[in-house]
Amino acid sequence: MSTTSVSKLLEQMSNYDKDERYMACSDLHNQVVSSTTQFDASLERRICAAVLLRLDDANNDVQSIAVKTLGAILLKVRDNAVLTIADALTKSMFDDSKAALRDIYTIGLKKLLVTVPAKTGGPVAHSLVQRLLGGVSQGADQSVTLSCLSCLADCLDRFPSHLADSHESIMATALHQLQFGEGGVVKKKVIGMMGVIAGAVSDALLGRLVETLLTLMNGE
Repeated sequence: MSTTSVSKLLEQMSNYDKDERYMACSDLHNQVVSSTTQFDASLERRICAAVLLRLDDANNDVQSIAVKTLGAILLKVRDNAVLTIADALTKSMFDDSKAALRDIYTIGLKKLLVTVPAKTGGPVAHSLVQRLLGGVSQGADQSVTLSCLSCLADCLDRFPSHLADSHESIMATALHQLQFGEGGVVKKKVIGMMGVIAGAVSDALLGRLVETLLTLMNGE
């Protein structure tokens, strides 16, 4: 991958013309996918920054290709760059001033969790869990709660062993939302998580989960 050609694409990704931005991001995606070498550290930082910036693009098509490009980049960058991307996506997902783009940031974070190599993804998931649990507990905005629950399910589904020390907290948070969460859509999301939780936790926690669910079903 030529540094010069990539630099040109990064410049075009800030063009005033949405079609130019889209094509530049698409071409960058293709170059990343076809490259057999790792980026140098400086170029890696520039690429990550440019693609993350396009997640805020005013054009939906540019946002979509940016998310796709992000998925390709995650397979090529160093561990610290993955952590930087995850941190940026999470902060933006929680940012009320960017609420209109929350779905885009959530898609990007979910893409990261299912795409990132396992050796990197475990530590990333571990670093995210407490922030996601906090986002659910704050309960300030239903869309934040839903995004956090969805990403928690992905973390637990793919990296259960890395999150063993958080299993009880995740289960307790899910059960609390099932009982007291506002809106049927939140409870539906939690019900969808139950299978993931049941497949990840210890036998002792699973027994507690089943007992609690039976109690709720019986209205006790």
